[in-house]
Amino acid sequence: MAISPHPVPPPSAAGPTEPRAAAAQRSGRSGRLLLLCTGTRVGGMERVAVSLARGLAARGWDVHTVFPDGPGIEPLRDWVAAEGVAAEFSPALVHLGRERTLRDVSALRALVKRSGCDVVNLHYGASHISLKDLLAVRLAGRRCVASVHHPSGWSEANSGARRSTSLAGRLARRVVVNSLATREQCRAAGVAASRLSLVPCGVPAPRHTWPRAEARALLGVPKDAMVIGTLARLVPEKRIDLLLEAVARLAGRTTPAPFLLVGGDGPERAALEARAALLMGDRARFLGYVPDPEPLYGAMDVFALPSDLEGFGMVYLEAALQGVPSVATAVGGVPDAIEDARTGLLVPPRDVDALEAALAELVRDEPLRRRFGEQARTRALERFTEDAMAAAYERVLLA
Repeated sequence: MAISPHPVPPPSAAGPTEPRAAAAQRSGRSGRLLLLCTGTRVGGMERVAVSLARGLAARGWDVHTVFPDGPGIEPLRDWVAAEGVAAEFSPALVHLGRERTLRDVSALRALVKRSGCDVVNLHYGASHISLKDLLAVRLAGRRCVASVHHPSGWSEANSGARRSTSLAGRLARRVVVNSLATREQCRAAGVAASRLSLVPCGVPAPRHTWPRAEARALLGVPKDAMVIGTLARLVPEKRIDLLLEAVARLAGRTTPAPFLLVGGDGPERAALEARAALLMGDRARFLGYVPDPEPLYGAMDVFALPSDLEGFGMVYLEAALQGVPSVATAVGGVPDAIEDARTGLLVPPRDVDALEAALAELVRDEPLRRRFGEQARTRALERFTEDAMAAAYERVLLA
């Protein structure tokens, strides 16, 4: 993986010029962090924030995690608690999609001062950063690191967000990006390269590596089936409709015919289930919300998700940790998560022919699947763990 123009510095040995990060690690106390996540649903950014809170706490940080409060927050509240992270849900923190007022700035400033933190880490699920949030933190007299999770892109329609990001980037001590694509979007907004640090997403180590037969027995899938699987919110941009079409084509052209497992829920579910029944009959199964996806990954031969855009794609890493190769579109941060032709295959977006061809290549070639899966697991364990992400963030926070 290429590195950023301002890479996260490695820890150095103790000595007269020992950096603060190394000294803090030796002392057993790194500092007090106020982690502010501007999301209100269980998505990629929220998962990173919770993993980071957990990982930094394990490294000796006193972490106070805050999410916005408001209607419909219960699923996120329940999920955060189930993940073992104590979090506050406060109206003083505003969802990214809502315009901030001066009253919001004052409320966030008070929250920051009340926390007693040394440093604030603000998380944003799009490519823009709120200038007013940064002003609130600076008015509270605290250092701030902003984290950007998605390369959403710039246009005339969001020119104001672009200007906000440019100005906010000057107030932040660092801006953390999770992928090369997100880094480029921040640079395009005018954030200086010297303020950008690339820290890839990390996922928790699996609790159990599932043998295929064991996982399939649990899910009621035939043990000798060729299983293509996915896990996503069932919304249009994930393009599960294209995946259904590609797998249905394979079902008529390969032996054995593939079996499709779909985990996740969302507004497209009913329409997708009806389409799957028409195209594949009982060879497609929708599992709904999957609280523990490890058996789902373990049951797969291939993971596939042909999204129109992904900020990073932690599902590809979770599949990799179960030794499963991926087929995905070369968009957003996906090329950071998947090394093409080594841990999976990347295809152009919205190209069902290319998607079918990539799936067919892995379906037909067991040694290739096995090799990609092993390489994917090794790479994920080396680069994309929760602890690796926390260690990299720690160096940024204390720089």
